[in-house]
Amino acid sequence: SQIEFEGRGARTAIQKHQARYDNPAHYLRVTIQFKKPFWSEHFQGHYVMTDAFGGCCVYDETARHPSKHGVLGWLIPATHALALSNLPDDHLVAMALDSLPQDLIATAKKQFMDARVQRWVGTISGLPGSHPAPELRERHQPDGKVLPNLYLVGDYLFDSTVNGAYDSANFVVDMMMGKLRGAAYSGARKKADLEKQKGVVEEGFVESTLTDDYHDEYAVGLSYEESFREYFDEQYNADLYECIFGIKPPYTLLDVGSASGLTLKCFADIGIDAWGIENSRHVHAQTPKEWLHRNLLGDVTNLPFEDQSFDVIYDTCLCYVPEELIDKAIQELYRVTRIGIFFGGITADMTREVIEYHDVFDGVLTLESTWQWSERFQRHGWRPAVHDQKILKKAWKIECDANEGDFPWYPDMETMRYCFYAKPDAAKWVEKLMAGRQKGPTSKLRLVAGGR
Repeated sequence: SQIEFEGRGARTAIQKHQARYDNPAHYLRVTIQFKKPFWSEHFQGHYVMTDAFGGCCVYDETARHPSKHGVLGWLIPATHALALSNLPDDHLVAMALDSLPQDLIATAKKQFMDARVQRWVGTISGLPGSHPAPELRERHQPDGKVLPNLYLVGDYLFDSTVNGAYDSANFVVDMMMGKLRGAAYSGARKKADLEKQKGVVEEGFVESTLTDDYHDEYAVGLSYEESFREYFDEQYNADLYECIFGIKPPYTLLDVGSASGLTLKCFADIGIDAWGIENSRHVHAQTPKEWLHRNLLGDVTNLPFEDQSFDVIYDTCLCYVPEELIDKAIQELYRVTRIGIFFGGITADMTREVIEYHDVFDGVLTLESTWQWSERFQRHGWRPAVHDQKILKKAWKIECDANEGDFPWYPDMETMRYCFYAKPDAAKWVEKLMAGRQKGPTSKLRLVAGGR
């Protein structure tokens, strides 16, 4: 069947998309099911690279789709895939088993249950994601202006594998859900448009678009101050910073979206040297007098701090920043940080129970999935902070323990991976911080007059 697109703009967009990804290449995949997994000591993550077949990737499919059985998949690329594609399936399966580490071969053959072979000769993209690779949204939407409701899904947009097809489909679902959910909460965006017409206020920061009753009726009729403890736990945050970044108090922290500064005292009680930035005049005016010198009225896109002023960032405000200013805000957070950031904002792929019970989309201006946020952070120099699956599991346990008896905030463990980002040289600063901890926290930050 053939799809015809009406209009020159639509046809041109599709033609450009096709030309970008039309790079025919070859893959051959051998997938083997075993009675149970037996390779945990040899797999540190979801896959390993091997010199077999001229160099191929062996995936632990059980890690992605848990089962009582074990499944390994050999992905053989390029000319080796073409050369081997004419061999019978049983021959290829035997070759895959024999490519395992010597001490696993006998066990593998004993645990063998079933196998399948897929051949993709000249039917996959040799440059998955294209080069240079555009951001995920652009890959899946050929032209958001000309074809705003057209989304394309395909393995060639990720890594030209079956898993890539799953990832592509999941990403498009996130994009569509974000768009649909955002349409139901368009009031804040309309207010933002009105505020933009007024321009930047005289103090030099972008005014909050949140209405006063956002904090006055923060949760089920309760004010922000009255419901604060339901949504904030300083020890939970400290445990996550230790788990992800390997740091313990004392260290410096900037809370962006600090409201009336209640978090600052809580952090201080456990030895964290915290400052805050808030752009809502209404809630900032409720800051206790003793914390006004640390809870500043300001704008995340123009932070009044010198470079590398803080060890870590605690963020809950980025989702309330207009989309056209998000990149500038992320750049500013990168500038003032030494180690990393905990992105705790609202995303489109949160659990339905949390979305509906807490009405979390109220006031949100930039509603995107965690994947989309990840692209934004990495575009400006941040790097995912979690690579070790053991650390991710530990972080997930901290989350589950803190959330016991309540609706889960994150839909699954993997989602939490996209909440933590580190600077490339973070390890250097962590080492320096931990080596000098006997000196205690440093509160002598130099403020930049009027921001930057």
